[in-house]
Amino acid sequence: MSVAPMIAPTIGGLVMAIANWRAIYGTLAVGGFLLLLSVALRLDESLTHRDLNAIEPSRLIKNYGRILSNPICLGYALVNALYFGCMFAYVAGSPLVMLNVFGVSTTTYGWLFASTAFGIMIGSFLNGRLSIRGVSHTKLLTIGLLIATASAVTLVIISASSVAQVTTLMPLLILNTFCRGIVSPNAIHSAIQPVPESAGVAAAVVGFLQMLSGALASGLVAFLYDGHTAIAMSSVMALFAIASYAAYAGLARPAERRLIRQQQMTHDS
Repeated sequence: MSVAPMIAPTIGGLVMAIANWRAIYGTLAVGGFLLLLSVALRLDESLTHRDLNAIEPSRLIKNYGRILSNPICLGYALVNALYFGCMFAYVAGSPLVMLNVFGVSTTTYGWLFASTAFGIMIGSFLNGRLSIRGVSHTKLLTIGLLIATASAVTLVIISASSVAQVTTLMPLLILNTFCRGIVSPNAIHSAIQPVPESAGVAAAVVGFLQMLSGALASGLVAFLYDGHTAIAMSSVMALFAIASYAAYAGLARPAERRLIRQQQMTHDS
């Protein structure tokens, strides 16, 4: 869910380079068919006992209420969602900035966009290696969110200055999306882990908030875009990155600490 929105424009640009706009829909149709085929042939059912009452409205509402009232689940879901908004501000704003403001070609833009997608992949790979070596999710989240926030704020400063250009913005954009590869897996896991019996509902909440945040960020960038600077894109990125860190430091992490203290007190008694 993090990499796909980043590589899609690059793939779309390549399709447009060799065909017309109708080929985009043909590519989507082929991809959808291949996905359906792979699910039908290779994805086994993991549910051993089917619960016919699982989708009753009253039960669904109760389960969603339990997830949303859990400060750890909600906090980490917001961390992930708000940082997804930061990334989507870039997704929505980068074509406006790179093509219209800086005048790069569509081919060059495709490669620039691909470099940020590569940043997410590297971040995800590094996160996996560090997790295997025992680095805690709290340390990874703290470092990732701090670097992401710092890079986004620096983007605002550069965008408002006379040195704003492709070569000064791209390293910060790659660094910001690199952090997405570290933050997202840890935030999603931390949102779902406290409620293993309702993992599906928790995952649905995570996905819904993520897409809602992305839509809000995209709309803000389009609304604030002035036609000749990168300020709208970088400002919305900074706003959502700061909000993501605030959700972590002000809601998710304190709730997690309280739970740990309660468990320790119960164990000692």
